[in-house]
Amino acid sequence: MKQIDPNPDDQALLRQFQETGLYEFQDVPGKRLRGKISEASSQFKARVKTGQPALLIIYNNMDVLRGFTDPLQMMSAMYGLHEVVLTRSHGPAARVLSVSHRLGGSRRLTPEHNTTLSAVAVLFEGPEGPYLVVYHNRFASNPILPEVLRHPRIFQRSIREGGPGEFPEWVEV
Repeated sequence: MKQIDPNPDDQALLRQFQETGLYEFQDVPGKRLRGKISEASSQFKARVKTGQPALLIIYNNMDVLRGFTDPLQMMSAMYGLHEVVLTRSHGPAARVLSVSHRLGGSRRLTPEHNTTLSAVAVLFEGPEGPYLVVYHNRFASNPILPEVLRHPRIFQRSIREGGPGEFPEWVEV
């Protein structure tokens, strides 16, 4: 289990919010999660036996205004930043010929990297108690079968590749 705790920048933003009511920040989507995935992946690689699945659970110990563990952050951390690719014609009357969407750099999970990690889960505190949101790794060498985690307080997602011109998205499993 890994935990995201407030750093000095986070604490300053929270003080600003309490004093002014304004809360603005910029960050690279998935940045904090990528660090946690990298830490856990090296630990799992050293400890998980062949054939065993590995589940990383992350707890976001931050103010709710910082969505470090929302689905977009998780998509970016696991599979890369969203990229839009434009193809255009040349010349003075250049125009856009095509637009495609894909996941690009800064990914932590690929067919060759971090395949020991079966899934990444986020532990949340809800009004009715704790619950998990599990994001399955499509490249896992030992995936966790969704049936194993079926429970009313566990929500599971896997990636669905977008069609031409669409971003991939999380779907419930």
